[in-house]
Amino acid sequence: MPKKQYKLTIEPITAVHIGTGEEITPLDYKLSSNLGTKKLPEEMYLKFSSEKILSRLIESKNTIALSEFEKASTKGNIKELQIFFQTHCADFEDLDYPCEATKEFKQLYNHNKEKDPYENAARVNQIYRPAGLKTPCIPGSSLKGAVRTAVLNKVLYDLPDSYYNNLLDDYDACRNDKAKERFENKLQSVLLNDYRDAKNDPFRCVEFGDCSFPAKNSQLVGVLKNISKNKSSGSIHSLDKLQIQAEVIKGSMMSTYAEGLSIIRINSDLQDTQQVTRSITMKDIIESCNTFYLTQFSNEYENFYSESVDTECDLIMQLKKTLTDITEAKNNTFILRVGRWSQVEFVTFGSDFRNPKTREVRGQKLGYGGTRTVFNYDGQYLPLGWCKCEVTEIK
Repeated sequence: MPKKQYKLTIEPITAVHIGTGEEITPLDYKLSSNLGTKKLPEEMYLKFSSEKILSRLIESKNTIALSEFEKASTKGNIKELQIFFQTHCADFEDLDYPCEATKEFKQLYNHNKEKDPYENAARVNQIYRPAGLKTPCIPGSSLKGAVRTAVLNKVLYDLPDSYYNNLLDDYDACRNDKAKERFENKLQSVLLNDYRDAKNDPFRCVEFGDCSFPAKNSQLVGVLKNISKNKSSGSIHSLDKLQIQAEVIKGSMMSTYAEGLSIIRINSDLQDTQQVTRSITMKDIIESCNTFYLTQFSNEYENFYSESVDTECDLIMQLKKTLTDITEAKNNTFILRVGRWSQVEFVTFGSDFRNPKTREVRGQKLGYGGTRTVFNYDGQYLPLGWCKCEVTEIK
């Protein structure tokens, strides 16, 4: 069946983290401005492969180094193994990939480098890269999920007030979390012309390709902070004693960066059949994303960053203008928020129909929405996941 195809150019504005669920310990990476006898442009985060290092040493018959490895392995001394691999990581072929590192990450690494690699605070959350590649990637499923969220919310808030309030009454009448989850699933069907199963879901007609970024100048490893705002003083407080470290795709507000390319395909023929009774157009996608994501950012901005007295939030003021300018341009561009640490407000429905899973203390659920997780970039705080998307139809 013929499909309308669009090139989707994605420019990350702030750091984007698409996680793998894997953590990298200092047993698997090092910070260095050298790689063997080769001088690097700056001190970099080098993710190496212990298997590649050992294979090279075996192939070159380096008996002295292999004896060192055998002694460290026999003793089970993790610190000695760390030193061994970091010392013998001396060739670009030993690397899985290199990354730039923020000054905050370098400081934390140096503070913890004498500790046991399994006990210190320098574990790094890894970003998604397709198997065998060094290039970071935003999966098409992540893009489609973010767009679906925006479209659902726009349809929801465009409902007549009486219908919306009836739905809200039904949701509030749900007695437990499972009942609310079933209601949310049913609500998605109702909003998209009451489809009965996946074959009738209008988003079946919309496909997103993976968005890959070139390896050079696109990756960064840094420190994240969990913060809250003092409502009376306007000051920001960091809540974490142990920071979070993560690899990210760099954004345009973070010096050098790279754009990624994806493809959107809309099967208009399938939308014209009785199987799918609602059309999703590119206009729907652009308008829905701009409306939903700017509204959600504005709410976050008012709750956390507006009237802030902290210089750490200066870049967020710039981010506000950037996002507003994109949505007001009235061209084929829209904003999107993807990836981990994009906050609960950006998942599925708006606050009226949201029942996020939160921790319990003494049998009572904790509240949500009182903190933000931000990327610490040269002493500036930046929310994660913000992207500019530009659409070009492929004739």
